[in-house]
Amino acid sequence: MKAEAAHQEELQQRQETSVRLGLRALETQLRLYNLQEWVLVASFIASAGVLRIAMQFLPNVEPLTFFALLAGALFGWRKGFLVGASSLWWSNYFVIGGQGPWSFFQAASFGIAGILGSFIPVKGRNSRGSTWRIIPFALVASLIATALFEIIMNLGWAFMFGMSPLAVFASGLPLFGVHLASNLSFAVLIPKFGGLIYEKAGLADRALCRHLIARIRSGNGIPGRLPGKRSH
Repeated sequence: MKAEAAHQEELQQRQETSVRLGLRALETQLRLYNLQEWVLVASFIASAGVLRIAMQFLPNVEPLTFFALLAGALFGWRKGFLVGASSLWWSNYFVIGGQGPWSFFQAASFGIAGILGSFIPVKGRNSRGSTWRIIPFALVASLIATALFEIIMNLGWAFMFGMSPLAVFASGLPLFGVHLASNLSFAVLIPKFGGLIYEKAGLADRALCRHLIARIRSGNGIPGRLPGKRSH
């Protein structure tokens, strides 16, 4: 009996050691995934700004809404807001018009686009058919983001320069049509690019890693719970 009890205790200790080592390995891997995600966010901010500078001579055609929506869909609303606002802010130093009081309205508008992107379900795409199911979400998010941009900017211009809001809205209608058409065209690409990045960049593995860490810490479904940890 004593030998059997000692054997069981030894097995328990080995299981607990294995769980600790596994948890440590998963936490290390998760830190690498988090770092990789921030690298992707930085590349989004840089790419969006560079493309905006290159496209500045195309009236009301800009890539910032696309990148903000895509970032929100992949990384969540906080990083989506960061991509939208930051890419606008730094690229303003290199476009006609530059920085000014309007920059705050612009940054808020593109930041909101990033928040709206978090409602686009690109994560977990596992079939070609699902791309077509995501497109309506992308189109609606792009439509709302573009409309909010125009509303915020037109009200901002009216406030800053003491103009009639109705006059500002009326004068901007033709350009709004161009802006909306271009953004909707870009939005169609969000499911394809979002699904590709989610799979190739290991974002799905990151989600699995976080899930496993949570299960180990709670003790649910894991043999040999960590000492001092209780199942929730």
